[in-house]
Amino acid sequence: MWVKKAAKSGFWGGLAEYYDFGLYGTASAVIFPTVFFGGAENAYLANIASLASFGVAYLARPLGAIVLGRLGDSWGRKNTLFLTLGLMGFATLVIGFLPSYAQIGPAAGIILVIMRLIQGFSAGGEQAGSNTLTSEWAPPEKRGFYTAFTMHGLALGQLLALGAFIPFSGSDSFLFSWGWRIPYFIAIPVILYAIYVRTKVTEPPRRVVPEAEQTAHKAGLSTLFRFHWKNVLRIIFMGQFAITGVLLTNYSLNYGVTAWNMEKSQLLTLATVSMVVGLLVQPLWASLSDKIGRRPVYITSMVGLVLLFPILFYSLTTGNVFFMAVVYVLLGLISTGGNVVQAPMYTEMFPTEVRMTGYALSTQLANIVVGFTPMIAAMLVKPGELGWVPVLVFTSIMMGLGILSCISNKETKGSVIV
Repeated sequence: MWVKKAAKSGFWGGLAEYYDFGLYGTASAVIFPTVFFGGAENAYLANIASLASFGVAYLARPLGAIVLGRLGDSWGRKNTLFLTLGLMGFATLVIGFLPSYAQIGPAAGIILVIMRLIQGFSAGGEQAGSNTLTSEWAPPEKRGFYTAFTMHGLALGQLLALGAFIPFSGSDSFLFSWGWRIPYFIAIPVILYAIYVRTKVTEPPRRVVPEAEQTAHKAGLSTLFRFHWKNVLRIIFMGQFAITGVLLTNYSLNYGVTAWNMEKSQLLTLATVSMVVGLLVQPLWASLSDKIGRRPVYITSMVGLVLLFPILFYSLTTGNVFFMAVVYVLLGLISTGGNVVQAPMYTEMFPTEVRMTGYALSTQLANIVVGFTPMIAAMLVKPGELGWVPVLVFTSIMMGLGILSCISNKETKGSVIV
């Protein structure tokens, strides 16, 4: 019973957190350059500044991982997860009401970046906390299946965030005035419900044993880096998998609009379809990892993405919507495998006393590169039909490091986590 409640909590918490977080990803690509960074004055600099503001959250994530991960390992998973949702909700509400650049000038961008930093701090502990809580309740033989509920919530939150702007993207005048704010207001009741669901969850038994608590209070970063530094490094490199999601739902939109004058609504729809496909096959990938192992699923997904991304960028240059749709669907199918298997694999790589800290900090250090990927890509891309090749080289190198790190890691499927 408790594992189901933990899985439900992970689902709704992940949905609320990543709906809020995902709204910014989409908005920073197609809306915020104009609204908050003076796009009418200098479109290029506004575009770079907006994409950079997307990335600053990933600088705050490691700090959030250290603080919130430490709290989770000592104060408790459940208590810490209330804090992550509260912080995310506050920042999202402020962004929804924030005056534009035209109204208050550069102060708009400054306040926006501060709120983005708060979002990043919060996200630094949410996913690791939810997955740790669920993993510690789940039986070893179904850990992949149950932790997938958190990832299901994350994916659905990102999907809803991506699709949230579609109804308002037909008219630029409405979209850039008040239309973009409506999805932010919708986030508040979602967060409140997620908090309510978390009140029904209990700390895992492993977290209420006095000896374990005492060990957790003594354990910290020194313990993590002294005894588990290899796994920290492995996850930092394996975590570069997340670059693919950022390219798919953020940068590909920006590239299609700025380089090839594609319609915003068209690209948003394609990315949304890709995420729907991924959402549908998540349980299949999760259950498969419980049967054949975490490593085969992760490596298969990574190799498939390395092969598909050049086709994605080429399809954007053709303007052929059917071609692009096929590629986006394939990316949704393949990328989900690596995404959903990370939760059980990472929690199985650390002991209880540093599990949440290790998971959170490792993934968020990885996400520093991930967060600035749209900006890096925008700076690497060149004019012309093959201008995306430097972006592909960068992506392939990072993905290759992830594959090699996964190969060096032992299989964790079925581990008894204590």
